[in-house]
Amino acid sequence: MKIIIDQVEHQVEGKPTILEAAARVGVEIPHFCYHPGLSISGNCRMCLVEAGTPKMGPNGPELDADGKPVIMWMPKPITSCSTPASEGMVVRTHKTSKVIEDAQKGVLEFILINHPLDCPICDQAGECPLQENTFKYGPEGSRFEFEKNHKPKRVELGPNVVFDAERCINCTRCVRFCDEVAKAPQLTVIERGDHNYIATFPGKELDNPYSMNVIDICPVGALTSKHFRFKARVWEMSETDSVCTGCARGCNTKTWVKNNEILRVTPRENPQVNQWWMCDEGRLNIKWMNENRVSGPHRVASGSRTSLTWEDARTSLSAAISANAAKTAVVVSPYATLEDSFAAIQTFRQAGVTRFARYRHEKGSDDHLLIRADKTPNQTALDLLEPLAGTYLSPAQLASAIESGDIATLVVIEENPFANGLTAAHRSKLSQVISFSYNWDETASVADLVFPAAVVAETSGTFINAQGIAQRVKPSKTVTHQNRTLMRETGLSRWDKHAWKHDKWAKPVNVVDAKPTWEILSGLNGEPVFQSPDAILKMASGLIPSLKGLSHGTMGTTGVKIQTGEVIKS
Repeated sequence: MKIIIDQVEHQVEGKPTILEAAARVGVEIPHFCYHPGLSISGNCRMCLVEAGTPKMGPNGPELDADGKPVIMWMPKPITSCSTPASEGMVVRTHKTSKVIEDAQKGVLEFILINHPLDCPICDQAGECPLQENTFKYGPEGSRFEFEKNHKPKRVELGPNVVFDAERCINCTRCVRFCDEVAKAPQLTVIERGDHNYIATFPGKELDNPYSMNVIDICPVGALTSKHFRFKARVWEMSETDSVCTGCARGCNTKTWVKNNEILRVTPRENPQVNQWWMCDEGRLNIKWMNENRVSGPHRVASGSRTSLTWEDARTSLSAAISANAAKTAVVVSPYATLEDSFAAIQTFRQAGVTRFARYRHEKGSDDHLLIRADKTPNQTALDLLEPLAGTYLSPAQLASAIESGDIATLVVIEENPFANGLTAAHRSKLSQVISFSYNWDETASVADLVFPAAVVAETSGTFINAQGIAQRVKPSKTVTHQNRTLMRETGLSRWDKHAWKHDKWAKPVNVVDAKPTWEILSGLNGEPVFQSPDAILKMASGLIPSLKGLSHGTMGTTGVKIQTGEVIKS
């Protein structure tokens, strides 16, 4: 349809509202209560516009003396979020209407009358729609000279969310999210007039599995994370596109890092995977990437750890496999990137290993929104790689082969079998355990040789979710020895970009001596040599028909669906 916004004609498809049509053509209309994933409430009044439609006669639109349609203007400003756009509609925003400019200033003045001047101590500062809209569209000062209303502060609505009622502007986004998306009506508006604010129902907590999404959609600093409060300002952190590895959904995320430590993870919009949301469990699943990390290769004997050089550790690994390939099994992991798993299968097959095993990690059941019972991000990738590895041994088959003495050397790639079925009795049967581990977990603690594997936040690679959508991750943390690909792709904060050598934040901290598995294995037995994750993916796509044409470039920021046939799950 044709719509004229601020004297410029645009063509839009479908049946959008005025606000949606304006957004599609790049015209900004400020708003607070509107969210594309929620129902329309129209209560903030910030998105006001003037609008009119052509006056229709018996033969179509009536024309004025200049041959232009006569416009029938609505008698007062309307909310653009709730008004459908129509053919030939004419819209005036704050750019061309003094009425709208003054109306939006008035709306902001009313909102700010009782809003505290908390910006210097508010977690939302720097990414706050109220702050941004006030600078752009608000009055230059306040005429209010009286005591502001005081409401409850620092209220723990649930285990993860803290509420400041004085900052709340009653947009009701959080209430609508709980009702419509989470299907857990735990929030409501209480009191009346300028005394009202959000609260839980009596005896209830905000504890649904998606409760922390209300923090993301809150347009002010009223709802904050109990786990992130006061840890960093937004401009102090780097922001990197990534993928959640908490389950087979593969929600798109942003990873926020300061001082090489992950401080928070937030959802990133992807209509075909997670829309605008993610679950609390995935959001809080970050401690393992910061704490108890394996740093540098180690030899473990009688409970004591001895550091090794990378070259000595690789030499020991090569010797162990060469000496006993026939009795070696390799455990590949659905937590590893496709590139790491492909590199492991190719390298150990080249060395003569013929047995590969994998574990499945399922808990509970799929829910109505995002959570899946499969708690691993890359089972689909392992399914695709199975023809290269041969039929995987099940955990029971692996345990049986160890018990019978058929397997003497166990190589574990980014997995933890000694926390998932293997016992001390199985360990006693093995002459050697070699582990590629993120943390000093149960498997690393009983291994003879431990390689520090880079976590998802320290590497670049591909995950294929249960829908068959291939998505890539980029590094957000640095490691001691960064290859060229990681150096080029690692996210940087403003501080990172502009730090001087004497600035305290320029000094490397929390840096782990780890490498991606593919880099550790590259050229281990002379061949194959792996140059980069993208080069490995091209190698894999040449051997696996479902991956044909797939590259990091074609995946973009939201992924691409591959033809996995029977592997794709609903």
